[in-house]
Amino acid sequence: LNAQRYPLHMAPYNQTLKTLAMRDAANSLDLEWRLPNLAVSFRSKPVADPDHPDDIDNPPRFHSPVEEPLGNLHGAARSTCRLCGECDVGCNDGSKNTLDFNYLSAAQRLGAEIRELSEVKRFEKETSGRFRIGYVRHNPHESSRTAAEATIRADRLILAAGTFGSTYLLLTNRAAFPRISPALGTRYSGNGDLLSFLINARRPLNPTFGPVITSAIRVEDSGKAGGFYVEDGGFPAFLAWLVDSAADLPSFPIRAAAFGKRAILGRLGIDPDTDLGREVSDLIGRATTSQHSMPILSMGRDTPSGRMRLDGKFLQCDWDVDESGEYYARLIATGRRIAEALGADYDHNPAFAYFRQILTAHPLGGCPMGWHDGEGVVDSFGEVFHYPGLHVVDGAMLPGPVGPNPALTIAALADRAATAIIEKRGGVS
Repeated sequence: LNAQRYPLHMAPYNQTLKTLAMRDAANSLDLEWRLPNLAVSFRSKPVADPDHPDDIDNPPRFHSPVEEPLGNLHGAARSTCRLCGECDVGCNDGSKNTLDFNYLSAAQRLGAEIRELSEVKRFEKETSGRFRIGYVRHNPHESSRTAAEATIRADRLILAAGTFGSTYLLLTNRAAFPRISPALGTRYSGNGDLLSFLINARRPLNPTFGPVITSAIRVEDSGKAGGFYVEDGGFPAFLAWLVDSAADLPSFPIRAAAFGKRAILGRLGIDPDTDLGREVSDLIGRATTSQHSMPILSMGRDTPSGRMRLDGKFLQCDWDVDESGEYYARLIATGRRIAEALGADYDHNPAFAYFRQILTAHPLGGCPMGWHDGEGVVDSFGEVFHYPGLHVVDGAMLPGPVGPNPALTIAALADRAATAIIEKRGGVS
């Protein structure tokens, strides 16, 4: 995955104001601050040890070609991070080290066939011991209703459709696996996620410059309440326009009307001046709100008490935020302290503020691991109890929150499971 730390010690990376603000806030509050491992390429060559990068032979390079001697499955050129804040809406430069650029590209080079736009519908274990899988190949230009179901058979079936996807597939095909654990669907967790905002800080934060995440403040466990991380967030420049346009709502209709009038006159040829730069600037406003505000992304150890179930053909999740009340109280209190240290207002996202709903980027659980089927759905290698050859190797197998961003932990578990499958096939116990 080529994990790397944000190179804050070198230009232009040392000019990311949100990173410096988080570091200063942590120092003033006597909190632990760190630069976490990121699956983002800041250097042209792979980094063997994120703790000891080579700044001489492999220094950070802004928007420079990523060296890939073997290429990738897309056949696309990639470049290092250009600090545009687009990580959360899709990196257009190939700077994020997503699985298609590493594991899947390597698998394809070794002969694996990747069938994109394919949706698994059903699977069962036949009397021969093999798995029969029915799936639909979607065509973006045709209705999915007319897609015919295809069938493949396999000696081994590995589910890696994510927490919701893998759990949903096992729930919808539960009848074919009557001995599957009653723990299926249990131990759901949002990994303690909470999206909040720092608004109108004294100092500029410029959240559009830099990757979405650069640094983290870590708070340890306290009593029964789990610990957590608070990370700086960012967003691309086009979202900053929306933030600033909406910041002064009372005057926005007047500014929008003026912009519309000016654009119409230009289109009709009544006004020969085709430069709308001033009007666009007036429409957006002073652009001070987005420059002095930013999201903060918190995550940690909430209570994995959620349960997923089927409601007709849809997946439902029952999870009560109040069961993690003490955890969220500490998390929010720390967010307010960070805001105060930066002279900013602290605000929740609307889903939490008005409905007590958690927005999570890190759903976990549903097919939890355990010592036996009374405790979990899979063993520590992701193999489903009572059904040899059936595996779950994604976030669904985690029986609780990880704390930090869980992608690297999930990848390590999946890699471990793959090693065990290979060794078992070769006769190694």
